[in-house]
Amino acid sequence: MAGLQLNITKLQLDHQDKLSTTVFLLLRITNKNEKLTLLYSPLDVLVNSQGIKLGEDHIDKFSQKPQNDTDYHIKMENKNADVDRHAVEELNSDIQAKEVMYDIFVGGKIGLKLGGLEMANVPFLASCRHIKQSDVNLGRRPECDLRMFGFR
Repeated sequence: MAGLQLNITKLQLDHQDKLSTTVFLLLRITNKNEKLTLLYSPLDVLVNSQGIKLGEDHIDKFSQKPQNDTDYHIKMENKNADVDRHAVEELNSDIQAKEVMYDIFVGGKIGLKLGGLEMANVPFLASCRHIKQSDVNLGRRPECDLRMFGFR
């Protein structure tokens, strides 16, 4: 993932310890290869912070030409999730102090196309852990671990 923007626009905890969130995520996927077209199956995207699931969504299958960036603007909502009140209060405090950290996971299957040769359906998982909101705000690229045949 070459680019990332993440904004939490709703973090609401009710009196029964049910959490509702709205998260906007800009995810930029880059194909740096000069010859290979990348073929992606539907992708699953998950955003966590301090063990709290903030949102998840899916990206439909797509292909990506060589030396190309593809941006996805994703709105994720999580409604009435059971959570630990103390953990949410700590997360809210970190958000207010602009010290929040996120984990983002993107998984699915990837394929390659070169001329008439095509290979498909290799599972992968991209894990971007401990992303600081301050780094995101400054446009810094997160460090991500990409594992082929990886699962979460």
